[in-house]
Amino acid sequence: MTEIQLAAKLDLIVPEELPERTLLKVLAHEAAGLHLQDLSAKVNVEQKVVGKSLKPMLDKGWIVKNGAHVSATDAGKAALGAETDDEKLFAALRKSKSFIVEEEKSDFFRRVLTPLKTGAIFKH
Repeated sequence: MTEIQLAAKLDLIVPEELPERTLLKVLAHEAAGLHLQDLSAKVNVEQKVVGKSLKPMLDKGWIVKNGAHVSATDAGKAALGAETDDEKLFAALRKSKSFIVEEEKSDFFRRVLTPLKTGAIFKH
């Protein structure tokens, strides 16, 4: 059994709204989509942050990308109405500051917590 606690700098690493959510909100209102440079400028976020956010958005089917042009899909627009599992996790962690993981070999621990620990978001 492992207790996972938030690292002190969580708020610096994970803002209240994940970058994917911010980008999706903008793209959902742009019927023709946007060039990556325009998207970056519109949300006032560095292009490398926009670039890193694209893969999870593509994996979730929220966007389509054609070269440097991206646009929201119907699935992406629909996703604006619900929190993702990541968003739920971070909201719960902000509220409680820690949680217990019963089995470190669980799929959840392997898929989610290990990469986050590596990124110094958590300590245990």
